Amino acid sequence: MKCGCQNPTTDLKLEADFLTDPIWCTICGYNLDPEDLSISPELLEIIEDWVSRYGEWIDIDTDTLVDRGIELEDEHNKEGIKIYEKLKIELGFKYELIYSPSVSARSYTNK
Repeated sequence: MKCGCQNPTTDLKLEADFLTDPIWCTICGYNLDPEDLSISPELLEIIEDWVSRYGEWIDIDTDTLVDRGIELEDEHNKEGIKIYEKLKIELGFKYELIYSPSVSARSYTNK
């Protein structure tokens, strides 16, 4: 995949965030489009749905956790692990893939 590196990257990270695609180059940090990967339309839809729900544990208007915020984030991370496993299978050995779970809810407990 083309990113900010000199050569196309094969080092990818699955990490959800607000208003971005959840695939990143682990070397340069470039945000990549999952549609550029050779994955099934079904998995692409699952990924898009998962990332669209990122941060539902945070009340953006008040910048606080919603009720059960940590549990919601944990559920999101568990779903992310399942997506990571499916993505690894579909990508095969062509890419090195890591998963970075969200830790944002826990940072709110320290405010």
